[in-house]
Amino acid sequence: MVKREIIGIYDSLREAEPSATAIHNFLEMPLNHLGYSIRYLDVNAGLPEVGDLENAAAVVTWFQGALADPHRYFVWAEEQARAGQRFLVFGETGIKNLQDDRVVLNSFLEHLGLRFETGFVLLTSGSSDLQLHSKLMEFERPFYKILSGYSLVSQISARGLSVASVRPPERLGAERTQLAFIGAGGAYVQSGFAVARDDVLNRHKWLIDPIGFLQRALGPSLFPIPDTSTLMGRRIYFSHIDGDGWNNVSYAAKYRDQQVLSGEVMLRELIEPYPDLPVTYGLVTADVDKSEGGDDQGVGLVRELFALPQVEVASHTHSHPFHWAFYRDYDREKELALIQEKNVAKTPVTEGPVSWLSRRFFGESGKSSFKKYLAQNVAMPRYYMRKPFSLIGEIGGSLQQAERYAPVGKEAKLFLWSGDTQPFEEALAYTRELGVYNMNGGDTRFDRDWPSLSYVAPLSRQVGAERQIYAVASNENTYTNDWTGPFYGFSQLHQTVDNTESPIRLRPYNVYYHTYSAEHDASLRAVKKHLDRARDGAYLPIFASHYAAIANSFFDVKLYQTGKQSWLVLNRGSLQTFRFDDAEQWQVDLSKSVGVIGSKHYQTSLYVSLDPSARVPEIVLAKRDTANEVTVASISEARWQVYDWRTAPCHTRFRSFGFGVGEFQFHGLSALAYHLKVKRAGTVLLSEEVRASQAGDLHLDLPVSGMAPLEVSLTCQNSLSTAHMIEMGER
Repeated sequence: MVKREIIGIYDSLREAEPSATAIHNFLEMPLNHLGYSIRYLDVNAGLPEVGDLENAAAVVTWFQGALADPHRYFVWAEEQARAGQRFLVFGETGIKNLQDDRVVLNSFLEHLGLRFETGFVLLTSGSSDLQLHSKLMEFERPFYKILSGYSLVSQISARGLSVASVRPPERLGAERTQLAFIGAGGAYVQSGFAVARDDVLNRHKWLIDPIGFLQRALGPSLFPIPDTSTLMGRRIYFSHIDGDGWNNVSYAAKYRDQQVLSGEVMLRELIEPYPDLPVTYGLVTADVDKSEGGDDQGVGLVRELFALPQVEVASHTHSHPFHWAFYRDYDREKELALIQEKNVAKTPVTEGPVSWLSRRFFGESGKSSFKKYLAQNVAMPRYYMRKPFSLIGEIGGSLQQAERYAPVGKEAKLFLWSGDTQPFEEALAYTRELGVYNMNGGDTRFDRDWPSLSYVAPLSRQVGAERQIYAVASNENTYTNDWTGPFYGFSQLHQTVDNTESPIRLRPYNVYYHTYSAEHDASLRAVKKHLDRARDGAYLPIFASHYAAIANSFFDVKLYQTGKQSWLVLNRGSLQTFRFDDAEQWQVDLSKSVGVIGSKHYQTSLYVSLDPSARVPEIVLAKRDTANEVTVASISEARWQVYDWRTAPCHTRFRSFGFGVGEFQFHGLSALAYHLKVKRAGTVLLSEEVRASQAGDLHLDLPVSGMAPLEVSLTCQNSLSTAHMIEMGER
C-alpha cells in the first residue's frame, strides 16, 4: 500500500489543539497537495510503538519551545528513526538546553545526517558565504543581509542536500552550519529559515519553497495523488451562501425605498439569472421562524428559492451560534445571565432582548459583526436565544426544517458552520451520524493583502476523531472589514482564484458569500463579477455538498501499487481525479488501465479522470510517445460529469449530467464521421452527424439540459447497424 499518512507530533502545552499548530497553519496544505493527510498526536499523551507507524510516510514536528520531557521524546524518535521512519523537523527541536539534551538529540539527528554543536549565533552580522539552493530557497522573499539567529549544526553524512547553509563568524571557529538540510532519514529546517514574519505588517512569507522542499524530503515516490481541485480535466467551480442577512432590507438602487428583503434581491439578481451555475444555500432556519424572533413572511420566498433546480438545500444552523465552544458544555443559566446583563446595560425599557440583539448584531444594514462586538466585550454566543440551545435542534432540526421548504425529494446534504466556524467534536460527530457533510472555516486568502501561500488553508481541521472540511475560499466579510466597507471588497477574490491556479493548481474556484451581499450595489456587482467569470470560464460546476464529499474522500483513498507504473485505487468515494506531478514524460496507458475515462496534461501535471461506476479502477502509466501512442477513445476534459463509460472500436457511449452547455473534448477517435445520439429516459433529444479531426479529436457542445442524466453515444457511420444490434441485445 502507498503510504499517504504523515504523523504530526505537537505539544499541547504550547499549542492547545491541532488546528492551532504551526504544522496545520503552514505544512498541512502543502502536504495535502502532495497527496498526504496528517494524523495529529499530542507528545504529552503517549506516543505509538514502532510497529504502529509502519504505514506512515513520515513524522513531522514544528515545536514552539522546550518539551516537558524532551529526553523521553527523543528516545522514542531515535527508536522510530532507527526502524526506518523518516522525520521532518521544523523550528525548535524541543530540547530544554543543549548541555543536558545534546547526547539524546544528536543520537536522533544522526539519522538525518546532522549534529548539533555547542553554541548559538545571536549576532549574525559576521556570518559569511550564505549558500542557498537556487530552486528551493528565497521562494516568496529574499534573505535579508542580517540573518536570524541560528544554532550550530554540522553535516556529518556525505549523503544529503544542503538547502541553506552559512559560515558562522570567524571568532567561533566553527564549520559551516546547516540552516535547511535534506538527508537520507528526513529533513531539518532551523527556526526562522522556513517562514519569515514581518512584525510591522503582521504577515508571513515563505523563505523555503514548501511544496518543493517537502516533495524532495519525502523522497522520489511516484503515485496517483488524490486531487480535490479538478473533475473531468477541468477546475471545479462551486458556490455556497451563508444565510446571514436574509431579513435585512436592501439598499441597492433598483430596490431602494421599497423595503425589499436582501433574500429576495439575492434570488432575483444573483441566482435566477444564472441557471447554469449551481449554488448551495444555507438557510438560518430561525430567520423564518416567528417563534424564535424571526419573520415567517419570507417562507414563500424560501420555497421559491429552493424550488430552483440549480439551488441546493443546506442549513447554516438554526439559531446561528457565534461562539461554538460556549455550547460544548451548555449552561442555559449562564446564557440567560449574559442576555440579562447586556439587556440591562444597553437596552431601552421598551425593547425586548431578542429584538435588541438582532439590531445590535445585524441591524437594518447588516454592518455589525460578532468579531466587532467581541472586541467590545459584548460576547453574545448566538443570534437567536429565546429558546434553550439544543445540538439536535441546531443541526438535525435545522436540516429537517430547511428540507420542509424544498420540493419533495430534495434533501439537505450539507451543514455550514456559523460564527467562528470552530465546532467541537460532538457537533462534528452529529453531522456524520446524520449522514450529511459539513463545511466552512479556513478563510483562504492569497492576494495583495495576504501575499503568501501560507494563507491558503489545508483541506480540513482535525477535531478529536472528527473532521471539519474547510471552505475553499474566504467570504466577503474578510474583504469588507467585517461588513463595514468597502462593500466592493469582495471583487478582490479573483486574485486568490488566480494565485491558487497558477503556476500550479491548488484549489477549486469557490464563490462564497452571505445573503447580506444583496444589500448594496457595490457588493452585488462584486458577486456578479465572479459569477460571470465562472459562466465564461472552462470550469466544471458542482454543488457545494459534492465538493465536501470529494474533500472527505481524500482521507479514505487507499492506493496499491501493482507494478512499476500501475496502481489500484480503493475507497475513493466521491473523488474521481488523480494527479501525477512532474509528469510531462508520462501518459495513461488506456489499453491496460481499468475504469479510466481520460486524462489531460496541464501545467507540469497529468490529471487522470476515473469512471465513478468503476468499483476498483487501475491506473497504468507508460512513457509518453506520441509516435507510438495506442489510439483509444477518451475524454480529456468536459463541463459535465461522466460515468458508465464504455468504448469499443467505432462505438463510444456514456452517461452524463451537469450545468450549462455540455462541453466535451474527445481524443483518440478514428478520423471518421460519427452519429451522435443524446437520449433521456429513452427519448431522443439530439441526433446528428459529427466528424473527428485527422488527429482524432472532437469537440462537442450539447445544447440540451444536463440537470437530469443523459445517455450519449458516438457511433461510426459505417457501424450503425452493428451498434444498433449491440444496443438491442443489451436491452
